[in-house]
Formats: sequence, structure tokens, C-alpha cells
Amino acid sequence: MGESGEEPALMSHVREVQIPFESRVLNALLSVPPAWDRRPPLALAVTHGAGGDASLPQLRALAQSLLSAGVPCLRFTCRGGPLAYRVRAYRAVLEYLRNSGELRLGGCVLAGRSMGARAAAALCREEWDQHGGPGTPFVRGLVCLSFPLHRPGHGGVVRGAELSALRRGPVLLVSGTRDEMCDQARQPARPHHSSSLLATPHHSSPEEVDLLRATLARVEAPVSVHWVRDARHSLEARGRDPAAVLREASDAVVRWVRALPPLAPEAPGSGAR
Repeated sequence: MGESGEEPALMSHVREVQIPFESRVLNALLSVPPAWDRRPPLALAVTHGAGGDASLPQLRALAQSLLSAGVPCLRFTCRGGPLAYRVRAYRAVLEYLRNSGELRLGGCVLAGRSMGARAAAALCREEWDQHGGPGTPFVRGLVCLSFPLHRPGHGGVVRGAELSALRRGPVLLVSGTRDEMCDQARQPARPHHSSSLLATPHHSSPEEVDLLRATLARVEAPVSVHWVRDARHSLEARGRDPAAVLREASDAVVRWVRALPPLAPEAPGSGAR
């Protein structure tokens, strides 16, 4: 897997890695900052949607923003297969990070775009349910880019089970206000019992909520949402500079990651080994 399209500043700090997975390997791109600003370090893993690979512009922009903030990022490619296959592949990536003697991480954030976000959410639920006792879990948070609540034009069939099952967190969702797979069709408001207040899109009224917010009303985990104005599922927005839109989305993730509670230096990877 080549690195074509990588920004020069990113290329100088990125390398290809291969992660064993069942009878094959997963190709990945690991960007490592010259120095990390916290010990033990925290990394972010991210994967693409049903199409594309680790070099997608949305993932490159995120890796670049994380690199500038001193956060390692592992982008991996996983093509084909149903959701269960993608979750198994993501677990192989998680175990690679958890057991990396080179990186010696204290924790990681799982992230994904579109279908990759569903896989990340499903794996987070497994991890947090398994390691729900005292201590700090190795998986520190979940980031969903353009979570696909439904197929285009099928807003009545919501696919939010991976989110609704989350009982721990924190969780960040980054969605466009014109995402064709997260329809802004109105629904009657439901009581919201999450511990976080969600920003309302600029075109929603106080009496009505969008499909995403209605789904999150059933999520027990603390959730935050960053709305990208006029962006579609691809995080492209008509009339806005594409690079600026991706930078906005990526910077929102970086701010959220950097706001996570610091890890205890004496207990790298505690709670998940």
C-alpha cells in the first residue's frame, strides 16, 4: 500500500505496518510524532468506511492534525466483509496497539468513518463491557466520523444499535448537517438521559430533533457531537473549501482527544491487560 497523496509533513513521520489478522495481514499507516506530550502516550486508531482505504482524505487530514498535536495515529485498511468481519479486524488492530513494545501505549481511542465507525463502536462496547470494573480501560474513548444511521433515502430504518448499546464512554460524533446517511428529518423530541448536552444543528427547532439526536437519547454513555455546517456524508460542503472543512472536523477530534483525562504514568495500559 503506497502513501500517495500524503502531505510532506505527514510523510516524514509515517510508515507502513502490517498487522496479522486471521490468515492474512491488515495494511496500515502509522504516524508517530517526534515526541509525545504525555506519558504513557495515547494513540488513536481509525479505519475507513465500506469503500476506500487508509489513505482517504478524511483519514489523512485527521492523522495530520493529530501529528501536529503530538498524538500517534494508526490508519488501517479493511476491505469487504460484513460488520462482524470488520469488528474482528479492528480487534486485531487493538491488540497490536495494546501489545506494542515499541509504542508502549497507555491507552488508545478507537475511531472510524461511516461503516468503520460502526465497527469501532461495536468493539468499544465489547471492550467496555469486558473491562467495566475499577481502573482505567485501555480503550479511552470512541470517535465516529459520519456515522451511517441509515442508507441514503431510507431514514425510516435506523441502524444505531452499535451506539445505543454503549454504556460507557466518552464518545464523540462528527457529522455533517446535510449527511444523506444521517437524515435531518424531524421527529418528536424524546427525553435525553445522556450526561452530555448535544449541540442542535442550526436548522432544528427546539420542539424537534434530528435522527441522530433521537438515537443518542437512548445512549447511556456520555456523548458529544460536532456538527459540520452544510457537510454531506463525505464531509464535503458545497461552497466551502474542502481542506478547511476536513481541518474543522479533524481539529474537533484533536480538541476532544486532548481534553481526555491524563493517564497515570505509573500504570500504562491498566485495566485492560
